[in-house]
Amino acid sequence: ISTYGSCKTRCFELDEAEPPLCRCDNLCKSYSSCCVDFDELCLKTAGGWECTKERCGETRNEDHACHCSEDCLSRGDCCSNYQVVCKGDTPWVMDDCEDIRIPECPAGFLHPPLIIFSVDGFRASYMKKGEKVMRNIEKLRSCGTHAPYMRPVYPTKTFPNLYTLATGLYPESHGIIGNSMYDPVFDAIFNLRGREKF
Repeated sequence: ISTYGSCKTRCFELDEAEPPLCRCDNLCKSYSSCCVDFDELCLKTAGGWECTKERCGETRNEDHACHCSEDCLSRGDCCSNYQVVCKGDTPWVMDDCEDIRIPECPAGFLHPPLIIFSVDGFRASYMKKGEKVMRNIEKLRSCGTHAPYMRPVYPTKTFPNLYTLATGLYPESHGIIGNSMYDPVFDAIFNLRGREKF
C-alpha cells in the first residue's frame, strides 16, 4: 500500500482508507500502511516516551507524547518515569509489597473488585524468566494473587477465552466461538481486521 499522503486532520479516522491511499487509523502499523507523517502528527513521538536526566525541567513542547517539564504534574501529562528520574522517587517495582490484612471495598462496590490482567499470547513459561526479564509482571504476581496455570476453553482463540473469563460461561453458552462472528440483528460480521470493530 502506498504511504503517499498525509495524516493532517485524519488521525485515527474511522473511515478506513482504501489502497492505494495511506492510512491514519489505529491499525495502520499492523498493516505497514501508515502515512509517512503518522508518527509525527498522530502519535506525537518526538521526545520519546520517557524522561531522561537531560529532559528533566525541559520547556514544554506540545509535540512531545509526554512531558518532563515542571508543570507536568499539575497538567497530568508527565512521562511515566518522571517521579523516578526527575524527582528521585523509588520505582514502584522496587517498593515493598503492601501488607493488606483486611481488604477494603472501594466506594460503590458491594464486593472487592477483581482486576484481571490478560495478555494475549502470554505463555506460562514466561513467568519462569522472572524479574530479570519482566520486572513489572513479576511484581504484580508476587504482591498480588495469580493462578498457577489456566486451562483455555475450546476453541482456543482470543475472543472466546476473554468472553469466558468475563462472563464465566463456556463458548457453547455465550455463543462466541471464534475471532470472527456474525451478528444477525445488524447483519454484520465482526472480526479483528474488519471495519465493524469501530
